[in-house]
Amino acid sequence: MVKSPDNSIRSIKAAISASRTFIRERIHKATMNLEALRSTVCNIVDILSVIAPNEIRSYIIEFFKHIEQFYYQSSKQRQIRKFEKLLKHSSNTKVQQTENRSNTNDMNKIIVNLSDRPLNPHEISLLKKGLNFNINRHKLTPFNVILTVEPALNILPNDIVNELRN
Repeated sequence: MVKSPDNSIRSIKAAISASRTFIRERIHKATMNLEALRSTVCNIVDILSVIAPNEIRSYIIEFFKHIEQFYYQSSKQRQIRKFEKLLKHSSNTKVQQTENRSNTNDMNKIIVNLSDRPLNPHEISLLKKGLNFNINRHKLTPFNVILTVEPALNILPNDIVNELRN
């Protein structure tokens, strides 16, 4: 499996294409090995027909057919596993790409800036967290809250400020 150096669409497609090419080459190589094995079996059968008696020759031929079938099945299963792994990987990358696209599009539609100034990245990230955003309580002390609330209270009338402080 070839991994892309980054998450860009072009590099992911190139990695998938390279992986498919490597798998095709491996399938071709396995097929060639299988053909070589078959030709070797045929040569051995021809030699055995001259050397061995019929009873022993039938056992030997049966043994070679069994070995040929074993190699065929093992290489076939290996190639199927590789292909399924490639399909799984390619489908996962497609799902991730569509999720990334939908999240950015949805957030641009959801976050509406009603102020006169542009939002900075920190404000946008807080808005993206939504209503489930929770301030870390270990970092939030009463001293920090009082310091940030006091300047805002100075704007209000004294009777309201005293009521809020109590």
